[in-house]
Amino acid sequence: IQSVVVSVKHNNMQIIVKTGIGGAPLISRMLDSMGESAGILGTLAGDDTIFIAPVDVDNIEKITEDVKRLLDV
Repeated sequence: IQSVVVSVKHNNMQIIVKTGIGGAPLISRMLDSMGESAGILGTLAGDDTIFIAPVDVDNIEKITEDVKRLLDV
C-alpha cells in the first residue's frame, strides 16, 4: 500500500488521501469496510483522491494518524 498512497492530510473537516493513478477506489473500499468503529463515517473516491468523512471532527487528528499508520504513510 505504501507505494500506492502518496499522502494523508486533513483540513479539520475531511481527511484527504492522495494515491497513484487508479489507486483510490481500492483503498477507499478498504477504508469504508473499517466503518464507524475506526472513526470513518464514509469515503468518496475518484481516480487518485479519497475524501474521508470522519465520524467526529473533534477526533480528526487521531483518525488521520490511524489512517496514516494503517496505510504505512
